[in-house]
Amino acid sequence: MTLHPPPKHRLWIWFLALALFYAVWAWLVFGHDRWESVAGHWPIALSMTFGSYIAGSTPSLGRDFSFAVQSIGMTSASLFIICRRQPLAWSMLQGAMIGATAGLPPGLIFLAPLVPALWIKIVFAVVWASFGVLHLYRIREIAAHDGMTEFDERWDF
Repeated sequence: MTLHPPPKHRLWIWFLALALFYAVWAWLVFGHDRWESVAGHWPIALSMTFGSYIAGSTPSLGRDFSFAVQSIGMTSASLFIICRRQPLAWSMLQGAMIGATAGLPPGLIFLAPLVPALWIKIVFAVVWASFGVLHLYRIREIAAHDGMTEFDERWDF
């Protein structure tokens, strides 16, 4: 049996992207003399720390802002995963990316303005509660470390 060395991580790319993000943020805040405004709105930053987790239950402005916060966070996480060369389920990701690319822009532009905010809150609460109840019901299976389950990648897409 031949052992292969682990792939080299390229975390410097992720750190560079992180440094670039904070450099742009610092330029926008300090370069344009906006620190007073940032410091004056600290409760918003604090609530968005938690609000991005429960984005669908907030009013539309908070929901849209949470969408932006999650987009930045998910982009950073994706870059980190790719730089670490983590194994990925590419066929599943391809299907999700095609669906998101095709459905998200028209949904945000044409469908979201037609749906009342109360419906969004109720649907989000029901889906999130169902997700929690399902995980509580199957916690032993989820937490078990019995190895890899059988799967067929042809169905992942």
